[in-house]
Amino acid sequence: MTQNQWIVKGIQPFIIIIFFVLSSPTIVQLTQSNFLTKLLIPILFLLIILLYILTTKAFFSVRGFVCLVLFLLLVGFSIASSPSYSVTSEIKSTLVRYLPFLFMFIILWLRPITKHKIGDRHFLLVVCFGLIESVLGIFQFVLKSPLLPTSINGQQIVSSIYYIVGQGGTGDSSLLNANYLVRASGTMGSGLGLGILCLCCIAIIEMWPHTKWRNMIRGVFYLTSFLTLTSTIIVGLIFYIITKRVYKEKQLLYKWTYYSLWFIGLVSQWIIAKIPDSIFEKLPTLLSRFDGIKYYESVLSFGTKNILIGQNFSNRWQNLANATMNINGRYVVDNFFMYIFFDLGLLGLLIIFIAHRQIFIQSLREDQYILASLSLSILIIGFANNISYAVGIAGFITLCSLNKSPDAYENLKEKNNLL
Repeated sequence: MTQNQWIVKGIQPFIIIIFFVLSSPTIVQLTQSNFLTKLLIPILFLLIILLYILTTKAFFSVRGFVCLVLFLLLVGFSIASSPSYSVTSEIKSTLVRYLPFLFMFIILWLRPITKHKIGDRHFLLVVCFGLIESVLGIFQFVLKSPLLPTSINGQQIVSSIYYIVGQGGTGDSSLLNANYLVRASGTMGSGLGLGILCLCCIAIIEMWPHTKWRNMIRGVFYLTSFLTLTSTIIVGLIFYIITKRVYKEKQLLYKWTYYSLWFIGLVSQWIIAKIPDSIFEKLPTLLSRFDGIKYYESVLSFGTKNILIGQNFSNRWQNLANATMNINGRYVVDNFFMYIFFDLGLLGLLIIFIAHRQIFIQSLREDQYILASLSLSILIIGFANNISYAVGIAGFITLCSLNKSPDAYENLKEKNNLL
């Protein structure tokens, strides 16, 4: 392997780690005085530029380029049609929020080809980062202490880090009683954030050769995932294990499940509107999620324009939020598909689907079934949480783990037809 290839493989995990750092409300809030968050974004773009400069071979994807351009235009149109305060500021904040998607589109557009061999421990730095976060999370659970500040200037910077047995999660320590636990969250700000990191690390190390150390590290990530006490993470992890072991090399099952999840996600609004609250009276966590979506449906408008390009929800939701407080605070949209629909409309969902589908199908073509299972498990978690950053990160990890461009097979097929 050339020296440039080693450097390229070193750049990719740094980008992924920065994505996770930027998704952490704890790190973002605690480091404001050090301007860390302002420095990370320029560093990200510097790394992506270096990635292409040092790559000896890249593959141009028309589909990836079109997805990137359309996504950027859509963000501008969505915000300009439903501004909250400053169009320029809101475009900037929205693009920062969707950085993992933007980088996924860029990598899909200009694929830097990095050859991977059997036993190649790429993303070792990501696994090391995940181990540090997992150990911190385990200590948080065992000691029943967050170990880090949970609020700054009276504002909470963690999400439901405390778990009150029989009631659910909360970030407010004043609500605690004698019967409570502390979720493993590391510096990710929530059990969900740490769980997503663990799930990505599990998929990464399961592509490595079988060794005693690999199994021990994987065990740490499995343990931490359960100690997050986050039901969606546990469901996602179980779904990952099932698809990886039961589906194996059955590509048809993978594809059928993938399209089914996206179809259900697209009709989520109609399904949720038809579900009576009485069904979930004994499941307050699910009820609060449905109540949040129904509330915002009642205050948003759904004309043709809003359905197609969205309503700039990511910048408007706090102004639209109700004043009623429940155990988790104001209502939020805990559904990836509904959040994107409210924010960027059906066109936003379509652009993301086209790009994500290309990556998913390519992982099947290269027999990367572990990465395909990761994509499916992230989508499952997305039904109960807004994890757009996780979908982008998982897509980025998959692209950087492939040996061919997603368009390579199509071009080869066209060449064969010409011959």
